[in-house]
Amino acid sequence: MQSYTTCKHPSIKKRGIISNPSAMLSAMHTRLFPKLKARYTVLIYMVGSDLETNYEMASGDIREMMEVGSSWGIHIVLETGGAKKWGLDFIPSDRKCRWLVQCGHLQLLQETGNANMDMAETLGDFITWGIQQYPAENYVLILWGHGLGPIDGFGGDELHGNHKMKLVTLQNALQRAYQVTQTTFRIIGFDACNMAGLEIVYALRHYAEYLVASVDYTNHNGWDYKTIIESLRQMPALTAPKLGEIIVNSYRLHSREHGELQDLQQGVIRLDKAERIVHALEAWSQVLLERIASEDSFDLMRHDRTRCEDYAEETDMVDLVDLSGHFGRSFGCMQETHTIQEAIEDAVIYHMKTPEHPKAKGISIYFPKQDQGRFIEKSMIYQHHDFSVSYKKLIDLYSLIMIKKDYNGIYHHMK
Repeated sequence: MQSYTTCKHPSIKKRGIISNPSAMLSAMHTRLFPKLKARYTVLIYMVGSDLETNYEMASGDIREMMEVGSSWGIHIVLETGGAKKWGLDFIPSDRKCRWLVQCGHLQLLQETGNANMDMAETLGDFITWGIQQYPAENYVLILWGHGLGPIDGFGGDELHGNHKMKLVTLQNALQRAYQVTQTTFRIIGFDACNMAGLEIVYALRHYAEYLVASVDYTNHNGWDYKTIIESLRQMPALTAPKLGEIIVNSYRLHSREHGELQDLQQGVIRLDKAERIVHALEAWSQVLLERIASEDSFDLMRHDRTRCEDYAEETDMVDLVDLSGHFGRSFGCMQETHTIQEAIEDAVIYHMKTPEHPKAKGISIYFPKQDQGRFIEKSMIYQHHDFSVSYKKLIDLYSLIMIKKDYNGIYHHMK
C-alpha cells in the first residue's frame, strides 16, 4: 500500500515512504480502521470535472480535509476521478483512486482503473466497497461535482464525455449499493449546484434520512470540510440533523470568508416527508391539468411562472412554494396549494438563504421557462422519473404548448 505524506514544508512531498512517527501511527490506524466500527464513515465521491482541471476546486477542498483527517472514530474515505488534471500532483488523472484522508496526507487505498464516474456502476461500487471496508454506526455520502438539477443531473466526468449522471442513474447507483449492503445513509449531501429539487428528494427517499443541498448555485469555495470533519471528531455523538446544520452554517461563513456574500442557499430536508409532498403535488397537478387546455388559462400560467423565484436559467428550477402559491390563487386550488406548502414546511428542517431570495423555502421543482430549445427534450427525460404522474403530464403538456406558440405569441390549439 502506498502513502503520500506532506511534510512540514509545503513544497516537499514524499511518495511511498512514511517520514515521521505521526505518519507511522496514522498508517497503523489505517490498517486497523476496517476492523473497527467507527461512529461515522463519510464517503466522498469527487467527480473533479472541469471544476478541478480549470480551477483546482477539488484540490482546494481536499487540502481542507487533510487539515483534520480521519481518527479512530471517524473515517473520511474519498474517491477521485473525472478530471483531466489535478492540482495535487500525486492524484493521477488517468485512473480513479480511493483514499483514506489523514491529517496532513492521503493514504492510497486502491486504484480502480478509468471507469466513467457518471455511471451507476461506478458510484454504486464505491458506496458498496466503502460501507464494507469501513463499517460505522452512521454513514454520510457527499457527492462532489457539477449539479444541474433533476434533468441534467450530477457529475461531469471529463474523461468520458462530460455527460453527467441523470437522476435515474443516480437512483440506480444507490439501489445497487443498497441491495448488497442493506445500509442507508444518515445524510446524502451535494456539494454541487441546484440539487435540492423535489424530484431529487423523492428519488433519494429510500436511501437516506436527510438531504443537504442547495436550490441555487454553490459558490466556488464549496463546503467547509475542515469544520465539518472537526465537528465530527470533537462531537462523536453528533446527530444527523445537527451535522446538517453545521454543514449549512459553515458553508455560509466559509463563503463570506472568500468574499461570497450573495446567492447563498443550503437546506436540510427530511426525506421521509417526500411522499407527503408528492402526494399533495399530485392533487394540485390534477386541477391544473383541467385548466391548461384553454388559451387564457395557459397564458395566465405562463405569466405566473415569470413572477416566481427561480434559479439557474439552464435548469429552469423554481421555488415550489412560490409556484404553487401563484397557480393556486389563479386557478382556484388554494386548498391543494396549502397542503403542498405545509408539507414542505414540515420537511425542510433547516434552511439558510441570503436576502436576494426572499421567497425561497428550500425545495425547488422543474417548470419550463428559459431553455426553450430543449423543452421537448427535457420533458422526455422528465417522463422517466419516479415521480408524480399528474405533474409529469402537466410538464409534458405545458412544454408542447410552449413549442406550439410562435414567436408572436399566437396560440396554436392542440389537436
